[in-house]
Amino acid sequence: MDSERKLAIVRRKYGDILEEPRPLSAFPRASMEQRAALFMPFDALTGYDDAIVEVQRQTEEEINFGDDDYRIYELDRTLEQLRSNLKAEPKVKVAFFLQDEKKSGGRYCDYSGNLRRIDEVQRMLIFSDGTKIAFKSVCKIVLED
Repeated sequence: MDSERKLAIVRRKYGDILEEPRPLSAFPRASMEQRAALFMPFDALTGYDDAIVEVQRQTEEEINFGDDDYRIYELDRTLEQLRSNLKAEPKVKVAFFLQDEKKSGGRYCDYSGNLRRIDEVQRMLIFSDGTKIAFKSVCKIVLED
């Protein structure tokens, strides 16, 4: 079938509406961004990649020092020195274990800062920037000059 014949069939079938203006929609026209969003790929496994990364993330187990008398003695001696010098807000370096919030274990961290207060009730070291470190997670405290 040639093109003239096809055009004649279309005019015969739809001639009454062929030259009519296009009807307007009652709905507002979507922006280009909204229209493009319709064709974005669908991710049926939302969060799956994050879960894989989380499973692969490594944590360390906390070392249980138990009743290591020498370690406890050293920490107590250092805390006593700090108590007597708190007004000067001494600069200290603390090695401690930070428990992971999402899975078992955690990691060992070092923190340096000016010690503002030792909270005996909450059993925490409180630094001038607001950082708090629990006594039970402290491995080592060193006074810095």
